[in-house]
Amino acid sequence: MARLDMPTSEPWGADKAGPGTYEKQRHGRGFYAGVLLIIVPLAGCSGSSKTQTVTGTVKLENGKPLAGGRILFQPMGESTQPARGTIAADGTFQLGTFSTGDGAVPGVHKVAIYPAVPEQAVNDPAAVARYMAAVDIRYQNIQTTPLEYTVKSDGSVNHFDIVVKPGGARGSLK
Repeated sequence: MARLDMPTSEPWGADKAGPGTYEKQRHGRGFYAGVLLIIVPLAGCSGSSKTQTVTGTVKLENGKPLAGGRILFQPMGESTQPARGTIAADGTFQLGTFSTGDGAVPGVHKVAIYPAVPEQAVNDPAAVARYMAAVDIRYQNIQTTPLEYTVKSDGSVNHFDIVVKPGGARGSLK
């Protein structure tokens, strides 16, 4: 005679509930709802046909290109995937949203600029501060940046020549 306080051989007492019950519990409605939560958002990730090619340059006020860094175009209004790009040594960039170089979604975007920090400087806070000072700190935060650009879907060219102030000019942005 088996003792009632002994654990069952199957999890959650499935051996007492009848054949196949454990599988039904494990793959019930909750399982399929979870699968849908993963698949449905991914279905929109192939939306590169919704994006428009975006290129441009980033220069400092003195006309010199920002030699390296990153750029972010954050759509305003509806919550949409931002576009990102790498700023080359000559100040040029091309944006990508769902894949490299596929562009940005149409609409008004806030734009943040992040200067490059060389790998060897990452562990030196003073060196990082010097590199980051290449661009005014307000341009480096999507909440405080004064930069706004509109990506058009009417077939016109979306090329933006962006001019930023260097760090230390914090009080001069209008």
